Amino acid sequence: MAGQHLPNLPDEIVCKIIGLVGEDSIWHHGPFLRAGKRGFSLVHEPSVLQTCNVTPMLINLEIRLGGKFRESLLECVSDGNTEAVYYEGLYATTFDVEHAINVLEPNVPTHALSTLDVGVFNVCLGKDKEASKVFLEFAAIHDKLRSDAILELTDELEWRLTLFLAPHLNSYPLTFKFPDDEVIKSPKCLYGHDYTKYLVDHSRFGHSSSGVPVYLPGQLLPNLPDEIVCKIIGLVGEDSIWHLGPFLRAGKRGFALVHEPSVLQTCNVTPMLINLEIRLGGKFRESLLECVSAAEAVYYEDKEASKFSLEFAAIHDKLRSDAILELTDELEWRLTLFLAPHLNSYPLTFKFPDDEVIKSPKCLYGHDYTKYLEGSCKNYRLFWIYSNIAHML
Repeated sequence: MAGQHLPNLPDEIVCKIIGLVGEDSIWHHGPFLRAGKRGFSLVHEPSVLQTCNVTPMLINLEIRLGGKFRESLLECVSDGNTEAVYYEGLYATTFDVEHAINVLEPNVPTHALSTLDVGVFNVCLGKDKEASKVFLEFAAIHDKLRSDAILELTDELEWRLTLFLAPHLNSYPLTFKFPDDEVIKSPKCLYGHDYTKYLVDHSRFGHSSSGVPVYLPGQLLPNLPDEIVCKIIGLVGEDSIWHLGPFLRAGKRGFALVHEPSVLQTCNVTPMLINLEIRLGGKFRESLLECVSAAEAVYYEDKEASKFSLEFAAIHDKLRSDAILELTDELEWRLTLFLAPHLNSYPLTFKFPDDEVIKSPKCLYGHDYTKYLEGSCKNYRLFWIYSNIAHML
């Protein structure tokens, strides 16, 4: 891009700068890529690609075969980027578990999630000895195999696999083999139950496939006042709405307490974003709407833009601060995740504020700020951000 030049510094110093910038997001490499052949070359240095944050490239799974970020991800994988290797391994899992293990091997045992994943995938393939070895490495470096941390990591694995559109075909029932040695034991039931057959419905949000609430026998709430149990449930739900499941299945009292507004107002609903199942017709749609209702969420019209900008500045950050750029990057990313149509549906109604709170950008040379979008004025930056988001809708 004309006008963009790298500083007259040695390549190793510029590489270090690019690397530090990319640790926040690979998107931040853009200006360097556009700064001529030297910039393009330095961005593709292994030392840069090894450490850049590739997570933003997961948008709409564009890292899959044929996706627009596929080549970029593979280049990061070949240069040893730990997160890129992890995501490529998860993607491979959706069509070939054995290949996924090979992809993830470079991350074992230093990367906790990759190590645990390889152990689980070996169990699926019936390679119980290999699985036991990997689990032993995990326990030595990361955490005990019977710790609560394992539950959190496996929740993360399930969520990521669903995000990568895992087929849910149960393709490995005949080869599945859990280790049974000095490292890890297969569970035994004192009452002689076969743990491979007696699998209680662990529906995430406490409902069976028919939508009827599931109450599991033997799950009872403590004999405490409702307000105390509500407080406990609320604290648990702040980490993830999935953690409300056991309370939902603990009888009618538990089901009622989980649906108290004080609980639903504070629970973390982000896990329900899986495959956008919160959209109309999605299986988490009703749960999300109940949380919205509890929070008394209200949609405001664009006339109030200046008022809310003023409230934002008073409570959170200055309207022309760099923090705004990060927040609006987050908004653009989330809108893309929600499949924003990019139709630019509001060109006739788009109206940027121009009052004592925030000014519409003006150019001393008479340029139309709706056409010349290469200024650096902070007033201009805010307008550009608003304009970009409007174009997504």
